[in-house]
Amino acid sequence: MTDQSFQYLFRFILAILIIGPLYSSFGSAKILAGVTIESAPFINVDNNKFTGFCVDLMNLIEEFTGLNYSLYIVSDGTYGFGNEHTGKVSGLIGDVYLKKADFAIADMTVTEKRKQFVNFTEPFLRFSFSALARRSLVKNLQTMDDLAVKSDLSIGTFMNGKTMINMQLVRDKIRNVQWLYDQLLKNRSKNLVTKLDDAMYKIYHEHYAFIQEEPKNLYLASKDCQLKMLYDQNLYVPGEYAIAFRHDSPHIQTFNNAIRFIKYKGYLKRLIRKHFYNPQCMNGASNHQQQNYLFQLLIVSISLSLSLYWTTIR
Repeated sequence: MTDQSFQYLFRFILAILIIGPLYSSFGSAKILAGVTIESAPFINVDNNKFTGFCVDLMNLIEEFTGLNYSLYIVSDGTYGFGNEHTGKVSGLIGDVYLKKADFAIADMTVTEKRKQFVNFTEPFLRFSFSALARRSLVKNLQTMDDLAVKSDLSIGTFMNGKTMINMQLVRDKIRNVQWLYDQLLKNRSKNLVTKLDDAMYKIYHEHYAFIQEEPKNLYLASKDCQLKMLYDQNLYVPGEYAIAFRHDSPHIQTFNNAIRFIKYKGYLKRLIRKHFYNPQCMNGASNHQQQNYLFQLLIVSISLSLSLYWTTIR
């Protein structure tokens, strides 16, 4: 068998493994209720119409599985946490756990605490932390290591937010994360914020870099070419976005198969480019930076899916 023939055979077998399980769900008449939260570019709401990255992803899942869905906005406006002692849950997690919704989809981070109340699909995005600043202040910087080693900017993040908590968890193991975390604490009252609007004001008017999850900073940088995102090529502070289901849901494997198929066929790459990529800002360092981020995001996602396929085969 020639190398080319082997490649065709490999692709055929892989497609069968991915597509086959999807057909079992075709023809389902049930409409799955999904809960979400407004957060651009993942979920946008205009005149009760939902758009955004997560909506495009759900439309693909609907197309490939035959499962119909609807969305509504969570009433308390939070992503949600659970208390293992009292059993009380809130936000997106609470609506799924309490059976108000069949699933939750948003830019919601997978955490061990949340896993006590819901199951997550395999991630549709994997990422690390990042920093956003004015391009003129970080023109010679590209990465979070550069920010730690070469910059004298003030550094901030959301007070007691996920990124700050995750940095705290790994700081003792990674010197540059330790340095960045220490900078956050140097002037807590000035550098830590509770609202994104406050962070953006500091970015535009001060010598300030704002740390948060890569997809969110990449989106902000794509909306304004004055801004630049510094990415973490080492995945020091890894995170994942995934869809949440109840522990007893019969649909999670169907969604997993669909997400793997979407990654395999390259549809995820298209969604990332549609929602996070701005050609008008793609020049010089920005092009190198965003291309590196997109490449990293796609390779991690595809590698994870392929490893799951081979685990299934074995």
